[in-house]
Amino acid sequence: MGGTEGLDEATARWLTAAGREVVTRAAALFAEGEDALRIGVVLREGGLPPARAAAAAMAARARLAASANGWQADELLTTAAALEQASHPLVARWRSRRFAGHDTADLCAGTGSDATAIAATARRLVVVELDPGRVLLLAHNLRHHRAAAVRGDALRPPIAIGVAVHADPSRRTPRGRVRRLARYVPAVPALLAATEEAPGRAITVSPAVDLDDPDLPPGAEIEFIAVQGQLVEAVIWLGELRAPGVHATATLLPEERTWSRTTEVPGEVTIAPIGAILIEPNPALVRARGHDGLAERIGAHRVSRVRALLTTQSDPGPSPWYRRWLVEAVLPAHQRAVRTWLRSAPDAPLEIATAGIEATPSGWWEVLGRPQRGPQGRRLWLLRLDEGGVAVACRAI
Repeated sequence: MGGTEGLDEATARWLTAAGREVVTRAAALFAEGEDALRIGVVLREGGLPPARAAAAAMAARARLAASANGWQADELLTTAAALEQASHPLVARWRSRRFAGHDTADLCAGTGSDATAIAATARRLVVVELDPGRVLLLAHNLRHHRAAAVRGDALRPPIAIGVAVHADPSRRTPRGRVRRLARYVPAVPALLAATEEAPGRAITVSPAVDLDDPDLPPGAEIEFIAVQGQLVEAVIWLGELRAPGVHATATLLPEERTWSRTTEVPGEVTIAPIGAILIEPNPALVRARGHDGLAERIGAHRVSRVRALLTTQSDPGPSPWYRRWLVEAVLPAHQRAVRTWLRSAPDAPLEIATAGIEATPSGWWEVLGRPQRGPQGRRLWLLRLDEGGVAVACRAI
């Protein structure tokens, strides 16, 4: 994980002591609507050196952002960079269940978003972070938990044999986000090599991880987690922490629903023309390659070999695993054909979604002569199928 945005060790130590009251005061000013520039002036007028005033303002703003994201953040000390990589609190608490009863090490710990959740379930917890400033903030945030914060390198972790491992390597570099596991910081292959003696391991990665990435370890379970319909995270589970026989899992939060795939290679269902209903699987299920299993369960077919959308002739009923769309028209994927249909459809789709077709919704709306009014239960799908493209007008059920 990267540095603490210029937060040196001395300033971090001040934040955890006399600076705590200053952070609380700055957070109150932010909550009252004061801007960062004015708060910095107020803090400096109170006698603070510029570096400490800036650090307190940064920590206050990060605390409010953490609180808005659902964290118990009344006394939290963190930074914007650490918070950006922090897991959603629902995800952290969900993931921590697998560490119940384990002696555990949390590597690349940042300022403790995962550690505070794991500490509530693990038998014992040691939390490892390389950056000295973050270690101090980490110790402050964990002071009420059964956990020890230490400075250490995740690639040479100061942990005993027999300890389960959680690691959250950074997916950001100075050049931006990375996708390949070998480009994480620290690199996932290096993390796996450094922790190979651990009885169980969990590596948090991007939900966009390539399932064909050559550094994805064999024998792993990959869990894709969605929060309120948005895909937010993936976890590589190994050893004792892997669900027995499971290759991939889709998880929905806060519903706490899971869908597991126990076959190494997903099955394939038949392809059929678009019927009366389109089924849009949850993105976590798609990433776990469970949508073919869903198709078998509800009697659906794929619309294409390369699309995750499914189709049925009859309504399968509601489910958190998919959205249902009633098909009103299947048209050529040409603006003229869609414009002609719109003239006879006063209650026309208000949202355009593309899948495999290089088009922008705004460009289509400009040609169609209709304003963008946002989704109101109607959609125009622009779909690339195995042979050509179609425009599917539909409404949500």
